[in-house]
Amino acid sequence: MNRVTAIPHNNQADAARLDVATCLRRDFGKQVTANLKELGYGG
Repeated sequence: MNRVTAIPHNNQADAARLDVATCLRRDFGKQVTANLKELGYGG
């Protein structure tokens, strides 16, 4: 029974790590886009 309850916990931890990575990637992308626009590239 312990193994069954451990699986969802691990999945929640993995999901949290993915959420953090996604947020960091999104913010980094916005920063790169802003920098490129400032340098005259893009719209």
